[in-house]
Amino acid sequence: MDHSIDYILAIAEYHSISRAAKALYISQPSLSRYLNHLEEELGTALFVRNEEGTELTQAGIIYVEYAKQVRQLHNEMVERLKTAGEPNKEVRVGMTLNSISVPTASKIEDMVHARYPEYVCHIFTVWSKDIPNTIYTGIADFCVGPNIYDPDQFRFEGFYRQPMVMLAPKDMNLQEYVRLNRKTIFPFIDVRHLPPANYVVQDASTSVHSRLEKYFQKKNAKLPVNLMVTNTNLAIQAVEAGFGCCFAALGQLAYVSHPEKISVYQITEKHYEQTGLVIRTDRVLSRQEKYAASCIKRCLLESSVRLVYLFGGDASGIK
Repeated sequence: MDHSIDYILAIAEYHSISRAAKALYISQPSLSRYLNHLEEELGTALFVRNEEGTELTQAGIIYVEYAKQVRQLHNEMVERLKTAGEPNKEVRVGMTLNSISVPTASKIEDMVHARYPEYVCHIFTVWSKDIPNTIYTGIADFCVGPNIYDPDQFRFEGFYRQPMVMLAPKDMNLQEYVRLNRKTIFPFIDVRHLPPANYVVQDASTSVHSRLEKYFQKKNAKLPVNLMVTNTNLAIQAVEAGFGCCFAALGQLAYVSHPEKISVYQITEKHYEQTGLVIRTDRVLSRQEKYAASCIKRCLLESSVRLVYLFGGDASGIK
């Protein structure tokens, strides 16, 4: 790897060329000359020199941001090259927040290890917006999440569909807003006739927000927003605190800490949200990875049924 990465990161860390040179076991004049040459090559200053040492310029901040990523990718490459040609002994799966990513992850890992003792399965949580990068950097062999990614880059293999739901504090009497719909899992509320309330909505960077926007537009309704938060967990916490209502996918009910404080209503007539495998289009799963995926699918369905029963819904509608 180009030594410039280590040199610049060291100067940024120590805020001093002399201290950085000492840590790098090179002379200060050599490091100063190297920095000057690099800045001339880039056509911009990376540091501001002062009596106390050095401080990053705006360009320097950008350089350091990318330098850290380059070093991380280099280290990952070296580790993978060490085992190139050897059988992969790990199955690494990134999962969005859903009904099994925390409660039964260890169960799935044990199932894979029992079938393939020489393999270790690692399941970890990933935000849906980070799935492309997680897969392309090799952090995960595949991910489990929504069907929202570029089909030219990612193949999607659906597990099942689930509805979008609205969570409301238990003490809110919404019975007059419930509409008869025999096909839904939970009591149905039409988004065109939502009750007056404070609505906590996930911000635009989340996949659930984009799907809500599309669904509300399809229904010629406006997505109500009184408070915007960064993720569904925070939205659910606000509902549990009695602040108002929020929207989520069925699987995210697993993150309700106090089910006794929550009432659940279905807002999509059909099973709108699809969950499944997200894989690079040029990737072929090994038999161990396929088995891990089948275990995830089975556990996800079982866990979703338990969730529906927990919140008083009709689990026969799970597909």
